[in-house]
This record gives sequence, structure tokens and C-alpha cells, in this order.
Amino acid sequence: MSHVKAVELTVKNNQPYLLNYGEVLVDFSGIQDNTAQSQTPDERIQTLLAALIQQMKPKSNGAYVAMPGFSGLITLIELPKMSKAELENAVRFEAQRYIPSPLDEVVLSWDIVSEESSKVQPDKSIQIPSASGNIEILLVAALHKEVEKYERYVAATSLKMETLELETFSVARSLVSPDDKTLLIVDIGSRSTNLVLVENGFIKINRNLNAGGHEITTTLSEALNISWERADMIKSGEKDFLNNRESTIVFPSLELIANESRRMLVAFKEKHPESNVDHIVLSGGTSKMVGIDTYFAKALDISTSIGDPWIRVNYDEKLENVVPRLGAAYSVAVGLALAGIEAYERS
Repeated sequence: MSHVKAVELTVKNNQPYLLNYGEVLVDFSGIQDNTAQSQTPDERIQTLLAALIQQMKPKSNGAYVAMPGFSGLITLIELPKMSKAELENAVRFEAQRYIPSPLDEVVLSWDIVSEESSKVQPDKSIQIPSASGNIEILLVAALHKEVEKYERYVAATSLKMETLELETFSVARSLVSPDDKTLLIVDIGSRSTNLVLVENGFIKINRNLNAGGHEITTTLSEALNISWERADMIKSGEKDFLNNRESTIVFPSLELIANESRRMLVAFKEKHPESNVDHIVLSGGTSKMVGIDTYFAKALDISTSIGDPWIRVNYDEKLENVVPRLGAAYSVAVGLALAGIEAYERS
């Protein structure tokens, strides 16, 4: 099970202001029974998303949408300094080394990692830096069929899709502040985990793991001999299953995430010995698990905190006890809404 989340922001007193939010549970367990009218998984998502948007009644009809990180590819490549016309061809040629599908089946975008470039949104209009040496390129790709699938999801609603991006960029946009130097975002989703290393606001490394909150809940369910649904509720409760010495539960999925994070940090340090990862930020619904920040801080020996995607967003005082509880589970949705705010301010 997973959730589709939506956030609507406006600008008030020159600051992003929360207008609306909502989420819907996506559960495919009943798609073959009569109540779901034998829907396919894609049809089920369309139905649930349309119902969510109808219930929210957003004031805007423009939608900024994200697809999971594992649905695409993000990689950093290096090329010699060259003219922009030459670079366009060189990027497409180099992309063939990383993309297993023919390029005519892929939506491809790229960005030069430099002070002049977009920090979390690929943009091919960026000027090439004049500095000598190699040029670092952030390459982003997704299959046309995946993009078309999300276009169908939005077409089933009253909204018009303005932008489709990978969740990696949405999470970085909501959690990275201008003061951050080098940090690692560990975004634990329902089915997968996205590791995003950000340096001076630029995404430098991104990896996706086939492990997430679903497996963590399953481990808890089996260890306590309780239903999966009950374990999912307990996981977000007040008990610390990760650092309590009396707890004998081992979470293989968290160990996998921590070990892969460690390998990622070591590889980055070997390539950039002058850089230090200063902090780890946790995101996703599983970040609500008590003690998970302490778990990663001990495992990786780096200060760790739970991300706060709402820190740049103002909201009505009536929501002061609500928004903090939504927490980092809304990192993607807030990041997308902030993309809309940025587009509005540029217009």
C-alpha cells in the first residue's frame, strides 16, 4: 500500500502559503473484486486520483507531478569543455552508455552542474561555464511509456499537467536550504528508497534501492506476530524498536539502506577528498518511526535529522497542530508545489 499526496500553495505576503492538501491510500488488493469493477492498477490510480482532486477542489488547474525515482535515471557525467552545439550532440552520444533503451524511446534532459545552472530542475537553456577543464552534466532520462502513463493519470482529473519530474528533484527542492553545503537525503518510500547526495544545492549522486517502508512493516508484523495493518500503525507509534536494548528485532531493509548509504558516502569521499558530507536528512513516511534518526546517526557516524518540507511554507494558525504531524511524508508533494510557486514568480 502507498499514498498519493497533493499540496496546493499560493503566495501570501511574498511567501508560499498553504491553501490545501490531501492524500489517498492506493491499495490494489481489491482491484479484482466487483467493488473495484475489475480495474487494472493504472485504472485504479486514475479513479482514486480523480476522487482526491474532486474532494480537494483546488483553485488552480495546473498540476506539477512527480514519478518515482526508480522510473527514471539520474546520473552525473563528465565531458570536455566544448561549444553548446557540440555539447548537445555529445550528451546524446554519451547517454547511450547509461540508458539501455533506444534514445527515441526516452525523454532525455540534461543540465550543466555550475553556479549558473538550475539547482533542482534540469534546464537545457543554461549557458556553458567559461572555466577550463571538464564539464559536469546531470543527465535525466525516463521512458516515453512511463511519462505517458502519468499523463493519463492527470488527464483523468480536472487538472492540466504543467511539469513531470522525478521525485528526486521534488524532495531536494523541499528539503535543501541555501545554507546547506553537502548532505545526504535518505527518502524512504513505501516500496523503494531514494538516496540523494546534494552538494551546494546541486544533486551529485542519486541511487534507488528496492527496499522501503513496506518491508519494514512486514518485519515488524512477523516479529510481533500481528497483522500487517496493526504493525503499520505501531511503526509510527511512540515505541523505539531501533535503539531500545530490550528489542531484539532486526530490520534487514534498514540495514540495507544504511549500508548502501555508507558505500555511497565512501565513494563520494574518494572522488572528492576535499568535500565532507555534513548532515543526513531523512524523508518519507517511515521517517516518523521513533528513533530512526538516532539509528542512522549511529550507523553512519554523521549527524542526522528528520526533514521538514514545511519550513518555507506559511499556513493558517488553525493548522499549527496538523502540519507538523504531516511531516516529511509530504516532502515530494511540497517540493512539487514549490516548483509551481517558482514558476509563478518567474512569470
